[in-house]
Amino acid sequence: MIELKSSEKRKAKILLTEESPTFAHAIAEGLIEGNVYVDDFLTPATALFGQLPGFIMSLETFRTAEEASGFII
Repeated sequence: MIELKSSEKRKAKILLTEESPTFAHAIAEGLIEGNVYVDDFLTPATALFGQLPGFIMSLETFRTAEEASGFII
């Protein structure tokens, strides 16, 4: 997994859906501190959103390659 820099986290918003946890949206929008990891920098299929303490996690996975193609940093 590749950790996204703070300036790149907002781009990970495309990986989230309405069903994704609120904290994952807040991390992607920079509202709260947290980490975002993706499996591939250019065309990720999976992202992991985490927050301390306890490192609460949300694993988001694209269902198709077409969904992943919208992720551009």
